[in-house]
Amino acid sequence: MLVLRRSLVIAATAPAFALSARAQDSLPRKLPPVVTVTRDIRRSPLDLPYAISSTRPDSLLPGQTHTFVEQTLSLLPGVTVANRTNPSQDTRISVRGFGARSQFGARSIRILRDGMPLTLPDGQTPIDYLDLESVARVEVIRGSASALYGNASGGVIDLRSVDAPAAPFVVQARSFAGTSALRRYVGLFGGSAGDMAYQGNIGRTESDGFRQYAHQRLTNAFARGTATLGKTEIALVGLGLDMPLAENPGALTRAQVDSSPEQADRPSVQKRARKSVHQVQLGISLHRPVFGAGEFVAQGFGGTRTLFNPLTFAVVGVERQQSGSGARLTLPLTSGRVSNRLSIGADAQWLSDARKNWANCNAVATANASCPTLTNEKGVLTLDQRERVSSVGPYVRDEMVVGRFRASAGVRADQVRFELRDGYLKDGRDDSGTRTLHAVSPMLGIAARVSPFHSLYANVGSAFETPTTTELGNQADGSAGLNRDLKPQYSTTYEAGAKGLALSRVQYDAALFDTEVRD
Repeated sequence: MLVLRRSLVIAATAPAFALSARAQDSLPRKLPPVVTVTRDIRRSPLDLPYAISSTRPDSLLPGQTHTFVEQTLSLLPGVTVANRTNPSQDTRISVRGFGARSQFGARSIRILRDGMPLTLPDGQTPIDYLDLESVARVEVIRGSASALYGNASGGVIDLRSVDAPAAPFVVQARSFAGTSALRRYVGLFGGSAGDMAYQGNIGRTESDGFRQYAHQRLTNAFARGTATLGKTEIALVGLGLDMPLAENPGALTRAQVDSSPEQADRPSVQKRARKSVHQVQLGISLHRPVFGAGEFVAQGFGGTRTLFNPLTFAVVGVERQQSGSGARLTLPLTSGRVSNRLSIGADAQWLSDARKNWANCNAVATANASCPTLTNEKGVLTLDQRERVSSVGPYVRDEMVVGRFRASAGVRADQVRFELRDGYLKDGRDDSGTRTLHAVSPMLGIAARVSPFHSLYANVGSAFETPTTTELGNQADGSAGLNRDLKPQYSTTYEAGAKGLALSRVQYDAALFDTEVRD
């Protein structure tokens, strides 16, 4: 894609901006010293018995539009990103193959923003509202990470924000123009004062898309503020999306792709397939050191999402409310030559979707029972239900250090409850019901520092993945209600690997793993 970039930077003081510029030019090109995605005080990747990586994304390079997930997640081992060039369907993200079968959003992996979960309790993550403008680094755990986060088979991705500018107030403006009528305008702001800091951005993006019937209009925003009160660090995070238009050019056959890959599926155009999304999510987290090298962490978050989604077979409307909370206590323990770090915590999430389906009356030539009024896009109501999902997962993890060896063991017990309340009773049936799915996920790993910059590790762990609300709504006979036969997916992974830093600048990470999946 050809992209032209224009930017304007205004700082509160010239010396502050000069210092910021020098800091950007001198960023170290070496193994990132610490990661936080392990749910522990910042640790070196070399001390952890996981396939774990931390990198600065290519989206920080000058000229990047920050509109493509593949720019942010590029060069991460084991992570594959497939852009479907369809603004109405999210980019498909997979880790070691998990997530490759997702229809909408991301599946099989947990996605976080500054530690705040973006993944819903049923395991889905909408990607469309993921703001990429202020991402400074990406941390990824590949493999069975359920002992840490639950309901994920492939791993965990945590997007970490840039640090706030050192000056009290800094403003930056950017504009981009590119092929397919791409236009993006962004404003960034931030600053620091004493023990308080803030930074954020708001951007407007318009594009006609690579394919026909692929216009997109959206405004997204992100903000983060931090403060230290005594020994307690408090962080506020907010994300927002207003996307009034994202056209759906549909799927193509192989022959259509070979002849003209930019064309749109004709029925999708005729039925005006598209989506409109409005979403907001806010979160607060507290971090406090306790008992010397220990810590206490607590967080809470919540948000809403409104979706209007005409498809070729129906018009779908969803009103969503979701929230969650979590807490973790890490205690340092020492017994002789053995040092322990014991972590005890729990996560809880709630989701409530009010879902309605109507007949799609676009391109209907003659009024009928499903479309009595042709001037109205929404025809007869065919589905009206409330979908509720709740999950709770307590966990315990211990890390023992003996010389150059570090052993980790953990176990997590998850319970996910699905509830459906049928509000469409004209068919003479009440399809209301509930299902509760359980899983216990243990893991064990060991890492050995063979030198200051090299380590070997091995682990074995299990993970589970529940069906989503959409999948549980699929019945073999086509009827409504919850599928009683569909089971969670369970996986067990055996892994050994090596990682380190060679020649002061070559970061390497090699792993040999076997994952066995059932159900």
